[in-house]
Amino acid sequence: MKINNKWFRAAIPALLIHCSICTVYCWSTFKEAISSKIGVSTFSLGFALSAWAIAGLTGNIASELILNLTNNRYENILISTSILYLIAFIINIKLVSNKKVSN
Repeated sequence: MKINNKWFRAAIPALLIHCSICTVYCWSTFKEAISSKIGVSTFSLGFALSAWAIAGLTGNIASELILNLTNNRYENILISTSILYLIAFIINIKLVSNKKVSN
C-alpha cells in the first residue's frame, strides 16, 4: 500500500521532530527534579545529555570511516561499537558505584 498524500507523509516526520524537541525541553526544565530523584548532580545530568547528543551526531561519521577503512565490512562496526559501549559501561560503573540511591 503506497501512500500518496503529501500531508500524511509530512505529518509523521514533523511529529517525530516535535517529540525530539520535547525530550530536550523536558531535560532542561525538570533537571533539578530528576537529579534529586536519582541522586546525581545537575552537572552530571547535563553532561550525560551532551554526551548523548555528541554520540548521536558523530556516530554515523565514525561508522562511515570504519566502513571505508575496512573495505565495507559491517562486522567491524559492530565490534568497534561493542568495545566503545563496554568502555562507557565500565566508566559509568566506576563513577556511580560510590553513590547510594534512596527510594
